Amino acid sequence: MANEIKRDTVDYRDPTPFDNTKLNSLSDISKALRHKTYGEDTREAIAQQGEALVKLMQETGGDQTAEVKEARGPYELLGIRETAQEEAIMVASSRSESAIALGKSAASGSPRGAFDNLAALKTRFPEGSEGIYVTRDNGHFYYWNNSDWRDGGVYQGIALPEDYFVAKEKAKNLKSGTNLINLDRVKSGISIDTSGAELAKDGASTTDYIVIDSSSSYSFKVINPDTGNEWLVEPNDDLVISCYDKAQNFVNRYARITPDKLEGISFEGISFVRISIKSAKIKTMMFGVASYIRQLINYAPYEDIIAGLNLERYNKSYLNASDNLFKFSGLSISEYCVKDGVKPYIGLSYFKIKFPKIGKYGIYTVNSDGTSKEVPFRYLVSDPFDEAGNRVFYDAWNDGKLLSTVSVSNAQSKVNFYISIDTAILKNDIVVVPVDDVDLTQMPERALALKQSKVYDLDNIQYCGINSPYYSIDNRGYIYIRFDSIKYTINGNQMLYGFEELKSDLGANAHYPEDSSYVQDVYWVELDKGKKLLFDPRHRLLRIGEEQKENETALLFWKNDRLVGALVDAYIQDNDVKRNGTYKSTAQLTSEMISNLDTKENELYALIDNDKFTFGFVTDNHQTGFDVNNYRPDYTGMAYARVTGNLNVDANINGGDQVLSAGGALNALRKGFEFTPAKDFIYCEGNHDRYIVDPILSKKDYYNIVNRAHRNDPTFSFGDPYGGEYFYKNFDDKKIRVVVLDLYDIGAEHDADYNLNAGYRQNQLEWLANEALQVESGWQVMLITHSSPIYGMPENNRGINCEPLMQVLEAFKTGINATITATDKVYNDGTFDINFTTNFKTAGTLIAVMSGHAHNDYSIIKNGINYIQTICGYIDILLYHAQNDQPAKYGQRDQHTYSAIAFDIGIVDTVAHTINFKRFGYGHDRKFTY
Repeated sequence: MANEIKRDTVDYRDPTPFDNTKLNSLSDISKALRHKTYGEDTREAIAQQGEALVKLMQETGGDQTAEVKEARGPYELLGIRETAQEEAIMVASSRSESAIALGKSAASGSPRGAFDNLAALKTRFPEGSEGIYVTRDNGHFYYWNNSDWRDGGVYQGIALPEDYFVAKEKAKNLKSGTNLINLDRVKSGISIDTSGAELAKDGASTTDYIVIDSSSSYSFKVINPDTGNEWLVEPNDDLVISCYDKAQNFVNRYARITPDKLEGISFEGISFVRISIKSAKIKTMMFGVASYIRQLINYAPYEDIIAGLNLERYNKSYLNASDNLFKFSGLSISEYCVKDGVKPYIGLSYFKIKFPKIGKYGIYTVNSDGTSKEVPFRYLVSDPFDEAGNRVFYDAWNDGKLLSTVSVSNAQSKVNFYISIDTAILKNDIVVVPVDDVDLTQMPERALALKQSKVYDLDNIQYCGINSPYYSIDNRGYIYIRFDSIKYTINGNQMLYGFEELKSDLGANAHYPEDSSYVQDVYWVELDKGKKLLFDPRHRLLRIGEEQKENETALLFWKNDRLVGALVDAYIQDNDVKRNGTYKSTAQLTSEMISNLDTKENELYALIDNDKFTFGFVTDNHQTGFDVNNYRPDYTGMAYARVTGNLNVDANINGGDQVLSAGGALNALRKGFEFTPAKDFIYCEGNHDRYIVDPILSKKDYYNIVNRAHRNDPTFSFGDPYGGEYFYKNFDDKKIRVVVLDLYDIGAEHDADYNLNAGYRQNQLEWLANEALQVESGWQVMLITHSSPIYGMPENNRGINCEPLMQVLEAFKTGINATITATDKVYNDGTFDINFTTNFKTAGTLIAVMSGHAHNDYSIIKNGINYIQTICGYIDILLYHAQNDQPAKYGQRDQHTYSAIAFDIGIVDTVAHTINFKRFGYGHDRKFTY
C-alpha cells in the first residue's frame, strides 16, 4: 500500500554516543531508541523524548494529532514504539548483568586455573564455576555468566574495556590524525598466517594489535628514507593486514593490497588490525585514517592516543601527603624474603604496613618530573589465625605476575602486610593510598622526601651451575628452555633460583608453547642475534639484554650461528654420556614405530624381485641446522635408514628440502644426512636447501656437500656442476634413467633471488631434451623435480617456465619434434627466454614426474603422464595439527608416534608398466600405471 507505515525493529548495533549537548529532533530520538547499543544512550533519548513532545505541542498549538504522529515515528502505534523501547532497555540491562557477572568473577583476584582452550574449560566446569580462568591457546580469560562461559578478552594484555569504543573523547582520538604504527611494539621475524596466528618469517615484521574505528576509512603510506619520496608497496613486500574483533578473535585478512584498495574496505565488526610487511619498509610505514594519511608528505611517527586511559578511575579528591600510608621507618632493604628467611630476592625492598580498613589499595610513585604511575609489586600477608596458633604467610604473587592493586578483606585489615618493590623505585617517592582516594593527575609533586638508603654489600656472590638443564630449538628458530633451578651462593650460602620465576622476570619475552606435543613444561624465549639471556644473582633476576654486566652469567646467546652459553654447556655435559661426546641425537625409534615398520616391511618382501626397480623416496624432511635436535627427533630419517637398509633398495631418491631455513647452513645440510649420507642419495635440490640464513649457500658449497661424492661415478652425468644441480643416473641392469632437475638454477647474477623467482632456463631444458631424454630403445625414464610443474597441485608453488618443461616431456612421450619458446617477463634480460626445437626420433616411456615441496600427497594424470606429489617427512604443524579449534587440514600427525614418519618405498614393474608406492608412517599406499 502506498500509505503503509513502515514497521521498524530494534537493531542495537550502533555503538556511537547519543548527542546530549542539544535537544534532538523526534526523528533522531526515534533512531537512537531503536539502534543505540548502550543503556546510557537510550536513557538520554527517553529523557529527551518528553522534552521534544512538549516543544512540539508548543510549536503546533496543541495539535494532538501532530504530537502523536511525531511521537510514534515510523511505527503504526505508540504501543509498538514502546515495545521497541523496552527491548532496547532490556538489551542494555542484559549487558549490565554481564558486566556484573564479570565483576563478581574477577573480584577473587588472580585466575583460578588455566586450560589449553575453551573446550577443555567447558569439559571441566560444564555448569560454571566462580572466578576467572585463562586459556593458553589465545591468552583470554573467561567467566561464568549464569548460563555460559563468556570471553573476557586478553588476560592482563592490551585488550581495552568495551566502553573504550563508545566514549566520545576516545572515538574522537581514534578519528584524529595520527600514525597508528608503534615501532616499539613491532615484532621482527614474525608474519601472520591465514588463521590470524603469528608465523615465524625471516625478513618480516608485524605490528601489535592496532585499535581502529570500524566506521572510518583507513590507508597506509611508506616513505623511502633515502629519497624522502613515497615508497611503493610491491607484491614481494608481503603486505598482510589481519583483522580481529574486540575480543581479538581473528576475522579475516587482506594481502598484497594497495592504499586505494584499502580505503574501499569496510571494517564493520573489526576492532583491531595487525600489519605485516618486510622489515625494511615497516620502519617508515604510516597507517591511519585515510583522510589524514593522504595529506602526509614526510614520515609522521606514532603518537600514543590511548595514553592515560588507565588513570580514568582516579578522578577523586586531591591527595594530601598526610594521607600516605607508607612510612620510611617501616622500610627494610634486605637480601632475604620475609617469608622464611631463606629464599632471597636481591634488589627488592620490603616495608611492613597495616591497612586501616577494608578496600582496594594501590601503590604509586611520584617521579622527579612530577609524573605519577602505579608501582608493580608483590606482597605477603601475615595471618596469625591458623588452627595451631602459628603465624602463616600467604604469598600473593598472582601466578608469577606483578600486581597493581591489593584488595584487603575484613580479616586482613587486622594483620600485617609485607609489600615488596624494586629497590630502584626508592629513587622516587612512594605513596600507598586507597584506590578511590587518589587522583594521579593531581598528586603532590613530592609526596614524601626519602633519605638515601644503603643497600647490602653483595660482592661475595658466585654462580655455581644449573640443575636438570634442557634446551632445544624448533624449526622456526624458537628456543625452548627448562631447568629445575639455577644454583649460586651468597657469602657461602647456597641459593636456588626456581624455574617458576622465569616467566615473571622475562614477561612478554617468554611464551608457553602453542603446541606441547613436542616438549612439555618449558617456555620458549625470544632471543635475537646480538642479545643474551643473562642471570644476575645480585638481583636474583633473569633478563635479556645486549650487554653483560658485572656478576651476570650468560646462559644463552648466538655465536657464529650456534647457540652457546652456560645452559648449553650444562645440557651437553648432562647428556654427554648418552651422546658419546657428539651432537648426534639421543632419540631412538620407539617400540611402536619399530613394530609398525617391521609389519610394513614384511608386506614388501613378496613384491620385490630382481626384475623390478625398487627405490626409497623421501622428501621435505626439514631438519634445523642447530646443534641439538631433541625438540623434533628425525624419526623419518632414522626409519628410512632402517627400512632401506633392510630391503637393500636399488636407489635412494630424495625430493629435496632435507633441511629447514633455520640454523647454520652448512651444519643444516650435514645434519640432514645424519642417518643416510649424501653419497647414498640421488638428491634433488629444494628451495630450503641453500636458503638458510644470509648469505645463502653458493652452488659450489652445495655441490661439495651433496653431489661431489658422485663426481667419479660413470653412472652419473651432470649438466652443469657448480652451476646447476641437474643430472641423471643410469641403472643399466634395469634400463631405467632417473633424471633430476634443478628448479633453482637461475644463473649466478640472480642467484640471491632463487627462492623468490625459481624456474627453468633454456640451458637446463635444452639439456633435458637433447641429452637426458635421449635414451636407447627399451629404456624408461623417471623424472624428479622439487616442485610439481603441473597446475592444480594443492599447496604447491609452480616455478617459471613450467609449461615449456611439460611440452618437452610430452614431446618425448609422443616422439614428435616441438619448438619450445618462452619470453623472460621477470628480469627482462633474457634469463628465462626459451627458444629451441626438440629432436626425438621415437616415442619414449616416462614412468612418472615425482615431486614434494607442497607437504601433501596428490597426483594428476595429464596427457598420459603421471605427476605425483608426496607428503613431507617431518610434521608440518600448519597442515597436520589442529589450529584455532579447527581439525588438521590433512589429518593429525603427532610427534613421538608412528605418524611422525612419512616416506615411500617404490616398486617399478617395467614389464607391466606399473609403479607401486608403499607408505611407511603417515599416509596410504598408491599405485599408478604408465
